[in-house]
Amino acid sequence: DLSEKQLAYVLVNSWHPTVALECISRPGIEEAIDYWDNLEPISERGTELETNETSPEEISREELSEFGFESKEDFDEMIEKTWKDLKETVGEENQVSYWKFIDSDNFQETVKNAWLVSFMVSYGYAKIEIDPLEEEISLQPKERGNASERTGTSVPIAISLDDWKRRRGQNA
Repeated sequence: DLSEKQLAYVLVNSWHPTVALECISRPGIEEAIDYWDNLEPISERGTELETNETSPEEISREELSEFGFESKEDFDEMIEKTWKDLKETVGEENQVSYWKFIDSDNFQETVKNAWLVSFMVSYGYAKIEIDPLEEEISLQPKERGNASERTGTSVPIAISLDDWKRRRGQNA
């Protein structure tokens, strides 16, 4: 049997918090509280789920053209164009607000811009910085894209139609 002091020592040395201060934001906390308040008891979760496992499939040319490009080269060109647009948009501080950069006149275009920015950041063309206390996200273009600098991290940024309308001054 371990003493209370020994148990406390084991706990402290094995404890790894899942949340760090730099990851906390007011909307994130509100979303977490809402999630936990509405969570069903474990005994009731997943009792009615029916799932079918499917293998990933190759995308067809028709489906690819629905996204606005016909080939991998078209996709690479879109990333390059987004990067050039970012370099032209940034001011003297060499950064721009994420939302200012991705927002467009229609919601679908805004989502597409966010999608392209995610690849641009992953491929090393830009850097994304998040200030959770100020709830600000900024983009900084790198001087040149470097696929070898691909990041292994992802930053989920929620995009909702209501928030998009709010940023545009429309009623949600």
